Amino acid sequence: MAALSAADLSAAAGYPVPTLDQALAGFPGLFWNIEIKAPAAVPVTLEQIARFSRTSQRLLISSFWHPLVQPFTRFPGVECGLLLACRPESFDAFACLFPRDGSIRTVVWNYETVDPA
Repeated sequence: MAALSAADLSAAAGYPVPTLDQALAGFPGLFWNIEIKAPAAVPVTLEQIARFSRTSQRLLISSFWHPLVQPFTRFPGVECGLLLACRPESFDAFACLFPRDGSIRTVVWNYETVDPA
């Protein structure tokens, strides 16, 4: 999908697929969870978030690839979070996922993986 142009993606989907810029500009009142799915997406997304982080736009940047979230912590007002799809083996293992500086304060946890211990 990364190799597709916006027009090609829309053609493949069968309906117009907005770019991130178009979606954020078109729906400024929404709270957006922008999931970073691959390292190649970081540079272009950083540029886009830099523009929108100065607005009142509510943004959460998240990823299953936890190191990909860190570059976004520099933007004031942009929440950064980690996506989890497994239960950490201990509280200490869970706590170690988060930087000590408090720059990442959100976790989005797949509820199907949360089970009684």
